Amino acid sequence: MKVLFFAGAKDVTNSTFAEVPQVQSVPELLEQLVALYPQLSPILPTCMLAVNLEYVELSGKDADGNEIRLKETDEIALIPPVSGG
Repeated sequence: MKVLFFAGAKDVTNSTFAEVPQVQSVPELLEQLVALYPQLSPILPTCMLAVNLEYVELSGKDADGNEIRLKETDEIALIPPVSGG
């Protein structure tokens, strides 16, 4: 599964993306990312996560409280807060 990194996530991982083993839930995905990149741990709680161009909660639940199931073909983006000026 490919996860794209933006802004601060890109900076701390020194990469634009990561390949992670197949996971089925958002919490499993986040656990794998922290295992691969421990330096993500401090910024992860402030990040947004997008699955197939739709933002999802880091808890991995949708608006109805159902668990979001991930598929190998999903496009995932990890987006920390950004500032501009």
